[in-house]
Amino acid sequence: MNILIEEIKAYLKSWIKNGTPPNSFKDINFNNKIGISRKLIKLVDKKNNISNEIDNSFNNKTITYILGLYLYNDLTISKYRGELDNIRIKEPRIYQFLYKVLKLREDEPKILLSIFDYDIRDVIDETIDRDDYRVELFSTLGLTRLQNQDYLGYLELNNTLVLIVADGVGGGEAGEVASKLAVDFIINDLKESIQNNQFSNHQSILNLLRDTLYLANHKVVEYASEHNIAVIGTTLSLALIIDKINLYIAHIGDSRIYELDNSLEVRQITQDHSVREVLFRSNKITQNEKEEYNKSLLAFTLGKRNLKKENIFTQHSILYNSSRLLLCSDGFWEKIDINKETFIKPIDKLQIDIYNSIPTDNVTIIRYSPKVSSSIDVDDDIYEEYEDEPTEEREKYYISYTTNRRFTKAKKITNRLNQLKNIIIILIIISSITFFILNLFVSKDIEVVEKDNNLTQLRGE
Repeated sequence: MNILIEEIKAYLKSWIKNGTPPNSFKDINFNNKIGISRKLIKLVDKKNNISNEIDNSFNNKTITYILGLYLYNDLTISKYRGELDNIRIKEPRIYQFLYKVLKLREDEPKILLSIFDYDIRDVIDETIDRDDYRVELFSTLGLTRLQNQDYLGYLELNNTLVLIVADGVGGGEAGEVASKLAVDFIINDLKESIQNNQFSNHQSILNLLRDTLYLANHKVVEYASEHNIAVIGTTLSLALIIDKINLYIAHIGDSRIYELDNSLEVRQITQDHSVREVLFRSNKITQNEKEEYNKSLLAFTLGKRNLKKENIFTQHSILYNSSRLLLCSDGFWEKIDINKETFIKPIDKLQIDIYNSIPTDNVTIIRYSPKVSSSIDVDDDIYEEYEDEPTEEREKYYISYTTNRRFTKAKKITNRLNQLKNIIIILIIISSITFFILNLFVSKDIEVVEKDNNLTQLRGE
């Protein structure tokens, strides 16, 4: 932590303890900074400290403003000119403090000290780097709020990867507890299911995910009842990947899951469960009426007593071996334009984009990126196993889903032979038509010649 922040905290604590600001700014060192602004240069003595005489004339707003000026200068090595646009101050809690004292002119020491009450969930920044895939997890309380109600989780077990993003609702500790409670419960429940090998087919997995989220809903409702909390809940978006091929989605709320497919097209997999989106999809309101609704008002979340299983969105699809996934809370997609660069650019660059957008909400993202060989036939070996164990259920599934994958070398060769056969048939047809047309013209020419010969003979006679 920045040394100057610790000095400011010590100053504020002394202020709170004594009921008045400390007698002099000499009580804290301020890293011997000078020249912060033209106004303050006059207030600095030869020892680079504020003089006692000036200290005694400051009101509280001036004192807290000066604290902000010193911190701004220490972090940016520049003077504050009225705007908080320097990237070096765009960090959780630092930005909130500077905004309070420099913009809002807050002078209550307890409020200012509480801003620096750091929590382990303020920023989560983790990377999972495996031989065949990479997962980047990032969550931040942002530059406005002082609690991170978002939460994330992941599980790696056997050939299965689980990724979860949740966004707590209800305000304060209610949302913070709900998101963590739901994620932790689901991770533990799925871990047990995976270990017990309860994944038999596509539909059973989707049913299991829906049941797990429904049980998590019960846990959140139960917690609210035990603690007399009127409003509590969380959105939740879950991606379960098996064998790097099968993607299973379970989702509720307005967090989202996006896919960048092999053609670099971005598509939103999940459906938002805001009231306006639910009404619009059911044709109960028009597009114009939809725009009038509060987009943050949610129809379905975990934590609703009357939630039904069918309110939980589930879906199974096939992942391209080059597909990338993005899971995010609404604090991300409301501020950031999601395109292919969102999936590809370095995570530290994406974090800068997030902070430059001055997020007014918590922001959480998870990026999943497979590591694909540069070989053209990279998918041959990966899908070879499906040739050995064909099942009726799998065949039915692949018939109903459109995909560009070839699951085996044999099938690829068969497809190419079929293409070649079609080309040959087309060529034969074209040749036949051409022969017919030529024959027709030749016949007409012969007929004309014969007529000419007949006329010639008649004339000769």
